[in-house]
Amino acid sequence: MGVVEAAAAIYKVSNSVMADAVSHTFTKRGYDPRVFALVAGGAAGPTCALKIAQELSISTVILPKYAPIYCAFGMLDVDLIHDFTRFYHADKNTFDLNKVKILYQEMEGEALQVLEREGILKMNRTLERTMRVKYWGQFRDVEVSWPGGPITNANLSAGITNFHRRHRELYGSSDKDYPIEFMGFGLRAIGRMPKLRLKKLDKGNKNPRGSQKGEREAYFEESRGFIRTRIYDGDKLLSGNILEGPCIVEERMTNVVIPPKFKLRVDPYGNYITA
Repeated sequence: MGVVEAAAAIYKVSNSVMADAVSHTFTKRGYDPRVFALVAGGAAGPTCALKIAQELSISTVILPKYAPIYCAFGMLDVDLIHDFTRFYHADKNTFDLNKVKILYQEMEGEALQVLEREGILKMNRTLERTMRVKYWGQFRDVEVSWPGGPITNANLSAGITNFHRRHRELYGSSDKDYPIEFMGFGLRAIGRMPKLRLKKLDKGNKNPRGSQKGEREAYFEESRGFIRTRIYDGDKLLSGNILEGPCIVEERMTNVVIPPKFKLRVDPYGNYITA
């Protein structure tokens, strides 16, 4: 085996291992990967994503323009979140609603102080309640949301209803008549931050010829050798351009590899989506 064949084999094995890991992660949770879209993050993601999706029979692939800095880019557009919890174990007979009110008074006071220190305006603050519940004798509890506003038995019952529903989603069964245990209560304090405004690309037609830099020989497994491959400049592509493999898009931070028989469409923000 020569150097080129060995490199191609490494690429193929790496993609297969990643596809197997995705399949294992999904199937052990009862999900079918084929009904999801595959989003590629990381600098190497756009070089592998289409082949991984092919192995998993995933039809929709999204390659973000900012894939190499996907995590950092996303952090610029998230809200500030703080979680507060209080342990409180009680069953139906020992449950004390007034104690729960006191716990939430403490948590809400702490939460508002934190958001105040962070400079979050009152209109941008949100407090969400959670409770941790389990059926009597179970080892694990389930965290569910319950309504805000005054703490009443009616609101608490809504949270319990959420628990039964969530338990059925997770484990396939629920029983509203079976005794439950409360394990604790929580509060999520959210400080809403200004959202990013992404610049849209100019609109073009399907033909990406204006962004082509040239051609060069590239190795693809499908051809079992080197073939003439179009090379595009990612910064010159327009919204609506269709890229048909074999071709390569050279971005500033990564390369998008499009094997033969694959098509990608450039969306208004420069992302690449299977066409």
